[in-house]
Amino acid sequence: MDVYHHVVPDHRLDTINGKLDMLIFQGGRIMATVQELSNELDQIKTAVDSVKADSAAQKQLIADLKAQIAAGTGPVTQAQLDELDAKADSILAALTPAPPTP
Repeated sequence: MDVYHHVVPDHRLDTINGKLDMLIFQGGRIMATVQELSNELDQIKTAVDSVKADSAAQKQLIADLKAQIAAGTGPVTQAQLDELDAKADSILAALTPAPPTP
């Protein structure tokens, strides 16, 4: 006895398969975008940390110069130091995140 199976093409399955392929492609693209964003955020964090460290070092230099002025041996005036101090404070304030809004 011979049995023949005739496969009738089901275009709905082709449509589903095409949509699944598209989802797989988009998922891979989204993961690449997430990784790129993560890398960029890491670079920004490194830069911000560097600026914070530099600002802290500058604040220490300002404190040292103020001590020299107080001792009468400083090469700059108090007004110049106050201006530098204000600049350093504004940089540090810009890098400090605002508290979350409840």
